[in-house]
Amino acid sequence: MRAEFKLRICSGRWKKIKKKNEETRKKIRELLRKTPAQTTVRHREKKEKLQADLIRQREVMDKVKAKLEHAQSLVNWDKEVRVLVF
Repeated sequence: MRAEFKLRICSGRWKKIKKKNEETRKKIRELLRKTPAQTTVRHREKKEKLQADLIRQREVMDKVKAKLEHAQSLVNWDKEVRVLVF
């Protein structure tokens, strides 16, 4: 029971951090599409901040993925078991 709960929490965290990472990548792509003449100092600062966020998110994603894999290994799945609900 505890292992299943831990697995559910870890998978939820994984989905959230992955979604955040995709949003950050999308924002960076939008900034990179602009020509140098269109970019301002604020755009460059925002790009640098987003790139730093990507690096930090990658580190967090690696940790969360390791925890998720560990939680999956704790749960015992038996394909032969059938649950009957009356």
